[in-house]
Amino acid sequence: MSENINNRSKGSQHGSDEAIQPANKEQRKEEVSWKIFFIWTLVFILIFGAFVCLDLAYEKPLYKETQKFVPDIQDKDSFMDYFMVIIGELGESFGIIATCWIAANILPFSESCFLLISVGACLYINGILKILYHAPRPFFDTPKIEALSCSTSYGNPSGHAMYFSFPFPLVFILLFRSQIKEKKYILPAIFGALTIAICGLALFGRIYLGVHSIDQVIYGCTLGLTLLVYFVFVLYKPLMGYIHMFTRRKCSRNEIIVHLSINLLMVLLVLTTIAVIAYVLNITTHDDPSEWNTAVELKCSKSNLKENSIFVRKALRNIFAPIGIFGCFGGIILYSYYAPTIVDKYLNNNVWVVLGRLGVSLLCMLPFVPLLLIPSSAPFVVLLIFAELLMSFSFTIVLYFLGRLLMVKIKLFTPVKDVEAEIEMSDNKVEASH
Repeated sequence: MSENINNRSKGSQHGSDEAIQPANKEQRKEEVSWKIFFIWTLVFILIFGAFVCLDLAYEKPLYKETQKFVPDIQDKDSFMDYFMVIIGELGESFGIIATCWIAANILPFSESCFLLISVGACLYINGILKILYHAPRPFFDTPKIEALSCSTSYGNPSGHAMYFSFPFPLVFILLFRSQIKEKKYILPAIFGALTIAICGLALFGRIYLGVHSIDQVIYGCTLGLTLLVYFVFVLYKPLMGYIHMFTRRKCSRNEIIVHLSINLLMVLLVLTTIAVIAYVLNITTHDDPSEWNTAVELKCSKSNLKENSIFVRKALRNIFAPIGIFGCFGGIILYSYYAPTIVDKYLNNNVWVVLGRLGVSLLCMLPFVPLLLIPSSAPFVVLLIFAELLMSFSFTIVLYFLGRLLMVKIKLFTPVKDVEAEIEMSDNKVEASH
């Protein structure tokens, strides 16, 4: 009898130990995440601070070095010119749209939302910092440097450097994380090497094309890697937990609409306010040299650049586009309300199905094509609202609501059981019953 009691007590103790172990693991993970956060913050401050001090002490030595050697490497091989321009396009609108589309149509729904938030955060932070730094691009103030790729926004920090060191590697991490966990290293190794090669070429290309200096690329890389560490090790869990509230319907549909709509409006209002304040501070405290306008007119074959605030206006337009990317939450609201299932994962990721999804996405975007036809001579406010904010907002609504609903109906998305989501929902029901 006493042996049975002892066995039961041991069994209950063993069960309680098993229950405690996951909690301890989660606690240790959180401790590691915060340690990484603080360590990387210190590393970022040291690296960024060192370059700032270098600039202040020696009057931008890396910028001057760029002005010296770039004219010598430019215009020696026309193939190289075209190649660097093509690589650079991966960090322009084409590459960003491709990243967002891959996120929405290949990754699980919740992770795709996380990636899109990362893209929006990267582009928004870069735009704000460019306005605050209001630094020239090398071809603005160096007659010998050709503008092999024209841009009329400020140069520091490099947006391409931030993009290629944050969202671009994040796509790789999210796509191949499960294979790495299963110790399948061949595909991750191949695509990892390809990712590193493309990023390296793109960063060199920004200097070669005359649109960024060495220090601007270093600043962009430092900021991008810092954001990558924060999002992967610190922000992933809380953001995914927040997204799962809606994608896994942990609350009623009406609560989804009310709660997420309020949060979306608050985010858009705060981000827009910060952008407008940065813009006003720039135009009231800083005047861009007329030589910059002259350089853009001559080297980029542009004419009639009469406005003195052309560079900050371009930067502000680049900020309003990522603000619109947060419209993915609008898509989550509508999809979570109208979707026939709460399932977060889908089958059918073969080539033909993915091409079919691309076709559906393009069809759904047809009503918004007129927004692309707004001329650059239109009033600045019209360009901000319709050509940038509304266009990117509409794009994410199509990705996360209209396109996805249509794809589910025509079997381009086949739901599969998400065991983790089902367990989580059953636990929530048990807690609610108690």
